Amino acid sequence: MVHAALGRGGRPESRHEQEARRGNACSWNVVCSDCTTEIDLPDHVLIVEDDPDQADSLALLLQLALPDDALVDVASGGRQAVSMALATRPKAVVMDLGMPGMSGFEAATSIREIFGAAAPILIAVSGSDGGIAAARAERVFDHAILKPVDLDRLLQLLGSSAASR
Repeated sequence: MVHAALGRGGRPESRHEQEARRGNACSWNVVCSDCTTEIDLPDHVLIVEDDPDQADSLALLLQLALPDDALVDVASGGRQAVSMALATRPKAVVMDLGMPGMSGFEAATSIREIFGAAAPILIAVSGSDGGIAAARAERVFDHAILKPVDLDRLLQLLGSSAASR
């Protein structure tokens, strides 16, 4: 769950912004909803989702949760994701599995082949348990989570992977 309050100018203020204002987190960390755990997060995330509403919603939530200078990009399909990853070199990619054209599996495989050991964190997102099981079995992704995306869980995955790289 994302915790937000109205900040200056009526703009929603993320939990991170609230805690940072209170001096509880530095500008490169976000505080989880339990307010006790700091997580180092990547400064550039690429969201790959063919449903524009889901893509925009997740991008907005991540933008609110990540540090102010973090970048959140959105690609609407696998081919665009590979192109954007090459051009912008995100630290993490959150990718829907079931997309028309190039699937999330194919796009993740391409990204992993292109970048090798320097590949971004790859997180699969699927609306079905079968998709999650397939993502785990394929071992192309670092993590896999079900839709609807639990933002706290996503932030934990992003943070744990970023810290281990």
